[in-house]
Order: sequence, then C-alpha cells, then structure tokens
Amino acid sequence: GVFSIPRDTLVKVEGHGLTKLNHAYAYGGETLMRQTVSNFLNIPIQHFVKVNIDGVRRFIDDVGGVQINVGQDLFYEDRAGGVYIDLKKGDQLLSGDQVVQYLRFRQGVNGDIGRVGRQQSLLFSMVGQVFNAKNAVDIPFLISKVLANVQTDLSFKQLIGLSGQFRSVLESRRIKSGTVPGVTILKEGVSYYRPDITKMDKLLGAILFGFDESESKIVSKVDTEDKVASQQ
Repeated sequence: GVFSIPRDTLVKVEGHGLTKLNHAYAYGGETLMRQTVSNFLNIPIQHFVKVNIDGVRRFIDDVGGVQINVGQDLFYEDRAGGVYIDLKKGDQLLSGDQVVQYLRFRQGVNGDIGRVGRQQSLLFSMVGQVFNAKNAVDIPFLISKVLANVQTDLSFKQLIGLSGQFRSVLESRRIKSGTVPGVTILKEGVSYYRPDITKMDKLLGAILFGFDESESKIVSKVDTEDKVASQQ
C-alpha cells in the first residue's frame, strides 16, 4: 500500500503545536518528521527514504527515462524562482528533467493534491517498467543506483531483501494507493489542508492493512439455547 500525506496537512508537531506537516522536517529533519507521521497515522514508522530533486533526475536518466501518461497540459513559469514547466498532454517517455517538471507542478484546480496523484502515478509507472517481465532487471545494480541518489537508513542488504519479497506484487501491480482525505481551509490567513480523521482511518485500514468493510459484519460462532449468551 502507498499512502500519501499532503505537505500542508494540519498536524501536531511536538514542540511546535498545530502546523503544516512539512514544518516538521524544517524543524527537526527526518527524526521529527518520522515521529510526527507516526503520531498522526498512529502507525510506527521504522524507516525513511529521503529523495531530492537532483537524485530523481539522475535516477530517471540512469534507467533510460520513464513512460508516463500526462493527463493534461502542464505549464508554469517562475523566472524569479528559476522554475519552468512545459509538458504536453499524452503518453510519452519522459527524461529526468521532464519528470522533475511533472512532479513539481502544483498549479490548477487540484493544487498539491493533484501533485500527490502525479507522484503516485510516477511511482507505479516506474515500478511497472522496472519489473516488466520483458526486461532483464539487474536488481543489485538498480538498488546501487537508488542508494547513490537517495538518503536512507535501509541497508543494501535490506533493500535487496525487500525487492525480492515484494517483486511479485510489483510485477502484477497489486498495489493499493490513497491520499489523506480532507479540505483546504484558511487559519489566521494561512492555507492548510485539514484532514478528515474518520475517513482517513478507514482508508488506512483498506490500503495498508487489507480491511474490507464489506466483510466486517461480525457473526456469532457460539450456538447455544441462551440467545443472550450467544449474542455476547
């Protein structure tokens, strides 16, 4: 399962009160981020992988680009910030630089939620391409490329083990995904993404733990003449 949390999500960050999730990283790096996410989702986060833009660009170029279906024309220019995005709608092979444009775009009606969706699309497209049965994949070589472009507390041996453990799942793309449900609000003039905790818990159960609400009806397995005891 892949579960995404928008960067502007309103969460409690220890020592800083209620604020945006990405502030946790600014205040305390991956340690505070991991603690904040663990508390927010009520799930222990054991490991982290930190990716920067240059690492994404290099990795995509190392694997020969990635095939992506761009859902709409993406255009944005910020000369002061040095950001230029210009991608056309359609199925195409994107280079590392184009993938960075694809991931950075957050304009339009869906804002950052749209960007989260594109991040997930990229992940699934890369997984499908890398583990395609037609491709002869050198897993150790691929993981060495990953480690050269990211920071993580997972060892090479752990990554090899994980790739083998989940390869059949990745090949068949039996991966569920979702994003924290919520709404954008203004709080003291600042825009935040307010999570719907009730919906989030149900979504987490389905995506990460395989709970199926259609099968959640509890049926008594105790058959006695005492109907009260049977019900209990």
